[in-house]
Amino acid sequence: VGIFSTNPAHNLTTQLIGVGAYGVATFSAAMLLLGAIKAIMGLRVSPEEEIEGLDISEHGMHAYDFDMGGAVSESPLAIASATPGVPLRPLAAGEEI
Repeated sequence: VGIFSTNPAHNLTTQLIGVGAYGVATFSAAMLLLGAIKAIMGLRVSPEEEIEGLDISEHGMHAYDFDMGGAVSESPLAIASATPGVPLRPLAAGEEI
């Protein structure tokens, strides 16, 4: 209840000490776990996997495949702007390409 309590044992200072104690315990446990994981298997991927992308190394596939029928793999906007007849805006009602 913090600052709204009428009980002297529930004052704000007592609650701040509790929050600090939980913070110290949580931070210590997290550092121990991260230290153990780092010692056992490491926290980072190899530079090659980082450059190639984790989609390939972890799942064996690309997350975003922008290849549209033989076009160079680029962003959809770049492909649309290089494709004649593809509008770069939404079509109005009844409008055709």
